[in-house]
Amino acid sequence: MMRHNITFCLFGLMGLVFAANPALADPVAVEYTRVCTIAGQGYFYVPGTDVCLNPMTGKTYQKTEEGVVVGSSPMLMSIDRALEGVAIDAALPTAIIEPGKTFAIAGDLATFDAYNAGGFAAAVKLNENLQLNAAVGVGFTGHAGVARIGANFSW
Repeated sequence: MMRHNITFCLFGLMGLVFAANPALADPVAVEYTRVCTIAGQGYFYVPGTDVCLNPMTGKTYQKTEEGVVVGSSPMLMSIDRALEGVAIDAALPTAIIEPGKTFAIAGDLATFDAYNAGGFAAAVKLNENLQLNAAVGVGFTGHAGVARIGANFSW
């Protein structure tokens, strides 16, 4: 019974506090999202900034003294790099030295989801047991590139 009395007193005290101070009973509305009018439908301001973002496309707009600057969000740029990386991976060749030969070169082109890349590889046989190889792949949009070098020792 004591527990019920304490609960009743606490709620009664809270009611008196809210009645004495109407500002506590009517909190100020917080604006969580603002619609961006400079970019069109589907754009919202990033909280705390003046950057408009379309969350479905990753495109951004920002109003500056020179005019409106169109860009891409960091998330969209990361996705672009990843997709171009898949194209680069597909284009990265391996140079294979045929029996009785000393050198080999190889080249490939690849595309993935509208991202294009090219690759080049070379290999040299130093002796019967040791072979060195290297490859370079580059995305044609310039967001990413990759290189590798390796050695193969056989006995």
